[in-house]
Amino acid sequence: MKKLYLHIGTGKTGSSALQSWLSLNAKALRRQGIDYADLAPEAKHGAISSGNGYQLLHALRESIEEAERLINTVYFYSESNHTAIISSEILQGINPVFIQQISDICEKNDIEVTIIAYARSIYEKAYSAYLQEVKRNALVDPFSEESVGTNFIRNVNNLKRYSKVFGDRFRVLNYDAVKHDIYSSFAAIVGVDTRDLQTPQRRVNRSLTLEEAEVFRRINALHDGRFSGAISDFVIAQNPDLKTSVLYDKHVVDRIRLECAEGLRWINEQFRVDPPLVADFYSGEESKSDVSLTRESFQSVLHWSLKFMPPQSNHDEFLRFLANFSALLADVSPDDARLLRGRAEALAKNMQRVQS
Repeated sequence: MKKLYLHIGTGKTGSSALQSWLSLNAKALRRQGIDYADLAPEAKHGAISSGNGYQLLHALRESIEEAERLINTVYFYSESNHTAIISSEILQGINPVFIQQISDICEKNDIEVTIIAYARSIYEKAYSAYLQEVKRNALVDPFSEESVGTNFIRNVNNLKRYSKVFGDRFRVLNYDAVKHDIYSSFAAIVGVDTRDLQTPQRRVNRSLTLEEAEVFRRINALHDGRFSGAISDFVIAQNPDLKTSVLYDKHVVDRIRLECAEGLRWINEQFRVDPPLVADFYSGEESKSDVSLTRESFQSVLHWSLKFMPPQSNHDEFLRFLANFSALLADVSPDDARLLRGRAEALAKNMQRVQS
């Protein structure tokens, strides 16, 4: 019988790092008898990706026959190997019909499925997810309690849908207990020998510091989200291993503990999580939320702004961003503001020459 390990996240539990590790070691895993279809090879270099599961979701939307073909010929791609790994966060919230179809396909083809998910403390996960929205999706709002409970309930419902189909073939692990070596944790479940495998040399998809978060919120207000990914990639690449911290709000912590207690209890009991998940790691001391931004705070974004070459489709929007950023820096650093205005003038003149 073949074995399929389907890793579905959950969000902000080291999936990008794990997928980087899997991509980096795809050939070595194959030699161990384990197929990891390296469908997002950029992940091995630390790029954020959806792992190798997007294609499965696309196939399920097309037809069950296409999904069956994909599993049998792409994910199990070596004739001699009888184990395969699929890893992607986008699979965590898929339609229940698709979850059942995965089970049906695997039962038909004599494939034993193990679903793997990592879960983490509710508050810290919510704050990390918030920062992800700030750095990737141009969020400008401050962190609040409004979406925390809703997102946790959605996560619990996702786990329940998989649990209903796969029962005791669904493993949920405590990310907080293994986050310093998630590779070994995952390897132990799948049966991977890690002795000859490589480890990513840099942190993948790190979070933001309190200062960076405030800078990004200010910058996000200056554009419509077109440049969020490019800016955050550049800024984080300057300090990929920078230590980050969590901003604690006692009011939000108390609300989370109250509203999410039932769901947290269900996860711990249903999956016998060891050690059990907790709602938060709040010590009782509130974080200092006021951040004083200086000229230095904006330097990484400034460097990106002076180097970035916008595609023609975003040329006008980038010029507007430079003008807005220049206005923002006028009081903090007049010299930097002049640099941005000079860059905007040079780009505008160059576009005029191209069009004439």
